[in-house]
Amino acid sequence: DYANALHWFQKAAELGHVVSLCSMAKLIMQGKGAPKDPQKALNICQQAASAGSVNAQLQLGQLYLHGDASIRNPPQAAKWFSHAAEKESLAAYYYLGKIHEDEHNDSATALSWYEMAASRGYLPAYLPTARLYFNAPVANQTQMPTAENLEKAYLWLSATRQRSKDNHESYAAENMLKKVEQIMPASWKKDLDQKVIQHINALNLETSVE
Repeated sequence: DYANALHWFQKAAELGHVVSLCSMAKLIMQGKGAPKDPQKALNICQQAASAGSVNAQLQLGQLYLHGDASIRNPPQAAKWFSHAAEKESLAAYYYLGKIHEDEHNDSATALSWYEMAASRGYLPAYLPTARLYFNAPVANQTQMPTAENLEKAYLWLSATRQRSKDNHESYAAENMLKKVEQIMPASWKKDLDQKVIQHINALNLETSVE
């Protein structure tokens, strides 16, 4: 009952729950409960984003990034993700990495954003971080990844394998991990596995404290 949902989101927004504006916007964007109006949806969500809601800034950024041709605007998406990143949103770090990789073909900047999110436990950033390390340009005669890049790729792939519950993500990580292990010295594995355990234990400790 989208019309009724829209009604209650509106009531919540009127009582100060600004993120409800973006919930309204999603329905209007799809023409559910109200006539489809992408521009109106953007304007509604922007009210919440402008009020400082990180959640709304993320949602607005995603609307600009993944919307249809009439509203798609990667620079505007980057603007709102940047606002959320200023408040240390890990999802914003990830999406800024995605914009730099997909829109600007800037792997170096993308990697820095991805790894910033991954290092603090944002699981969706693990696999792209590993991929960019493994596929990083090489300047050596062997045309093989550097030792540092191999280590980093192994760390984030192994962490993905241990934490991810997404079958597609796990399958991709497992396949890339096999390629890494084919060229990585076996003697590195023990120390790297220990680092992965330390990373995951730190996340578990942080969660238990919260």
